[in-house]
Amino acid sequence: MQKPKMILFDYGQTLVNEKKFDAIKGNEAVLSIATKNPENITAHELQQQVNRVFKESQRIQESNRHEQLLEINCKGFDTYVYESLGLEFDVDMEEVQGKFWDNATLEWAEPTEGIEELLAYLQENNIRTGVISNMMNSSGLLKRRIDTLIPQNWFEFYLASNSYLFRKPHPFIFEMATKKAKLKPEEIWFCGDNLLCDIEGAFNFGMKPVFYPTYIDCEYSVDTKVPYMEIGSWKELIEYIRCGGN
Repeated sequence: MQKPKMILFDYGQTLVNEKKFDAIKGNEAVLSIATKNPENITAHELQQQVNRVFKESQRIQESNRHEQLLEINCKGFDTYVYESLGLEFDVDMEEVQGKFWDNATLEWAEPTEGIEELLAYLQENNIRTGVISNMMNSSGLLKRRIDTLIPQNWFEFYLASNSYLFRKPHPFIFEMATKKAKLKPEEIWFCGDNLLCDIEGAFNFGMKPVFYPTYIDCEYSVDTKVPYMEIGSWKELIEYIRCGGN
């Protein structure tokens, strides 16, 4: 196995450790910019409606989120939730979504240990980088978040499943990355923390999967039989590449 021409990264718990998710705080921020709230909906009442709509979307798709191959359209999801409660805004829905995400997670989010060193090493050695993430936020919001937390990066593109319809492990989102990179799958490595979405998905498309479970809270119940490299730190990956990727 030769050195990669490009390494792609998952976002959550791979590039960035989001240690806490406070939906109520996010909802409070959203309600603070609402121009109309005729029923005086509280953050907790808003979350009840979010949970209700999300549960129904899961029921219709007849699978849990990690097994889904198509992404929920966040704009449509949020538009339904907010309009069903009579909420109105004078900014576009992406700005509302960004307001929620920043307040729900940004205070507790930090780059994973050693990621800046790894990205600098890859840049110095002409190994290109990009991001593929399963998330209901847009690629634009994903880029904004990464640029905020890891300002020294050289990512060529940011593929959020919300913007590209397909979720990992569906091959189409990996295919989109190869189209943007103008590379063959075997020339790309993929680093992620999810055995199904990241490891099986990348391997089945022909990329070399690198499993990085350092920041995951629990083991995903996936009995994967695909071969992969497991690392415990980004320094370990640097040393692996220095040794020729073997």
